[in-house]
Amino acid sequence: ALFNTAVNVAASMANTATTLVSVTASVAAEVTRSSNAVGALSTAQASALTNIAASMANTANSVSSLSTNLNFAAASTAAEVARATGVDNTLSAAVRLLQIPQAVYASLAALTAAGAINGNNYYLSIGGVPTFITYRVYESVAYAISTTATDWGTFISNWRYSGTGFARTSIPLTLDGNQQLSVFSFADSGWTNVVINSDFVAGGDNVCWYVRRRFYIAGSFSYSGAVDDDDVWYLIPPSARVGSTSSVVFAGGSGVGDNNGDGAYTWSRRTVTVNTPSIYIFAARGCDGSGGELLQLTSMDTGMFNFFEVLLP
Repeated sequence: ALFNTAVNVAASMANTATTLVSVTASVAAEVTRSSNAVGALSTAQASALTNIAASMANTANSVSSLSTNLNFAAASTAAEVARATGVDNTLSAAVRLLQIPQAVYASLAALTAAGAINGNNYYLSIGGVPTFITYRVYESVAYAISTTATDWGTFISNWRYSGTGFARTSIPLTLDGNQQLSVFSFADSGWTNVVINSDFVAGGDNVCWYVRRRFYIAGSFSYSGAVDDDDVWYLIPPSARVGSTSSVVFAGGSGVGDNNGDGAYTWSRRTVTVNTPSIYIFAARGCDGSGGELLQLTSMDTGMFNFFEVLLP
């Protein structure tokens, strides 16, 4: 109720300010007209009317400022209520939400339509829960990115896994030939979700497979893992597309040209330099000759705080 009252008062004050500005302009015009007419106003009369007009202009500015401040206070208060209770009360046309980056928006589409500013923080209602996000745009697509760094449990979950339906001996040996490793928008429909530090690869000899996971990565990191037999890892930015893969960042492994299926090994503290904070697909390919099949990321040794969840879309 207090929020609604504040919004209504702010709207009323905004209307009053608009009316005062209009009246002020009319008075100023009348002063000019009268001064130039036959039987013009005396200097004293003209001066008095000019002072009245100036005073009204100052009042209009003050009322307009109060209206803006009330809007700010109302929306900020509502945002805190929404954050605490999940109840969204800020989507009123009377509130100029873009003045208050923390105001809650119903969806990423609504936030985009309202003219959200790239790189600003907002509260976004995700599943009915106000979530503090950073609004960022890449390749004309808007994303909601968590402002809280991911934790290990979240990091290892929900990696997309292709299955072992790729023959080792015929797998492409160039980056462009592996769109799973080089194209940001590669469609992974039919893939399944796996936990990247588990033994998720299905049995079979002379096979290859892929995994992918989307993050916002703010800086460099190092990680450890294990493979049986060959692995290669990349970071794929939104600009990477078919025929344009120069922005893809090599993130370690024996290389995209290695499919010999010989040489299971573990690695420790493999370092990846990230010069440009951005959304990336963290992607890998594994290949196996015979025996066990394995591809695991077993620890993030440094830079875990540089990983953030991309919440939408």
